[in-house]
Amino acid sequence: VSGRVTLNGRPLPGGQVVFKSRDGGSPVAVTAADVGPDGTFRLNGVPVGPVAVAVTNDAVAEAHRFAADTSTPRPATRVVPIPARYRSFDTSGLGFDVAPGEQTRDFALE
Repeated sequence: VSGRVTLNGRPLPGGQVVFKSRDGGSPVAVTAADVGPDGTFRLNGVPVGPVAVAVTNDAVAEAHRFAADTSTPRPATRVVPIPARYRSFDTSGLGFDVAPGEQTRDFALE
């Protein structure tokens, strides 16, 4: 699965897209992909079937906080605040049915 994440119509410059299977089976499969500076992501090995999706950039924000507290260079990706609802599978409202093979799925956050 590949695609682009936008926030208010602009590419989200960094973060992660996380997919969680929601077919009721066990074990639950969770897979994640990094979001590039242009908002694009590519995720291999996503299980076929319904998935819930969450989007976060907490790791990018933490890297910026760490750099501010140390002599570590600041990451090239800037931090853009994401509304909290998108960080949780339960509240994001994002999801779809993954089909076999290549597919594109974009996520527009507001």
